Amino acid sequence: MKKISLLLAFMLTMCSFAACGDKDDNDDEEKLSSVSDNEKDKDDDDNDEKKLSSNPDKDKDDDDEKSGEFERGTVEGNVYTNEFCGLTFETPDDWTIYSDEQIKETMGVGLEAGGSSLDADKLVESAVCDFAAVNQGIGESIAFTFENASKFPENYTMDQYISAFKLSTKAAMPNADIDWHMDGEKAELCGIEFDTFGSDVKIEEYGLDITQEYCLAEVNGYMLSIAYTSGYTSKSMNDYTDCFKD
Repeated sequence: MKKISLLLAFMLTMCSFAACGDKDDNDDEEKLSSVSDNEKDKDDDDNDEKKLSSNPDKDKDDDDEKSGEFERGTVEGNVYTNEFCGLTFETPDDWTIYSDEQIKETMGVGLEAGGSSLDADKLVESAVCDFAAVNQGIGESIAFTFENASKFPENYTMDQYISAFKLSTKAAMPNADIDWHMDGEKAELCGIEFDTFGSDVKIEEYGLDITQEYCLAEVNGYMLSIAYTSGYTSKSMNDYTDCFKD
């Protein structure tokens, strides 16, 4: 049961590190290890520019349009719906939907095993894990996480975000051996086009060896991350595309 918990734990903890990954002393990694850190460095200059704007009302409207007002999804029976981004996911019958308390507790398990100095409270503050479900018998799991893109650097690219994600994850999970793959592929779910990539994660101490897939898209000013863990199966996200309903 401990290993089954870890399968979900790593999926949850790794899907939101771009906003709060640990920083080290390497200059190159510091530049990419946190998207939000880069934005912080620009705050003073951005504030000065806004003061000089010839149309402050338009600037405000543009900021509001980018950040939006996030609304959490709902669960009815086995169906998760998030009208904010137009996403619906019908959870397989043999999967268990986690409560917010279970998500936070499971994050703590993954952080401890990965050797991270972060805690679940910090992750929850940085990104909202709006939904998570797991197949307890074989360790499959999926999670939907949202981060406010208004906290990212101006004119950031998806490639920069993904690079930040990878560097932050490696820095924050020192006990995990992570091999990234599947870069550059695309997927369409509920009419949303996602950038996708994957990882193989190993932690010798726990005998953990899993494959994860990530789908990323900016929707209504928020970065939506869908993270899938295959558990002890050879399945992939493609086996569950029918669960996403338009």
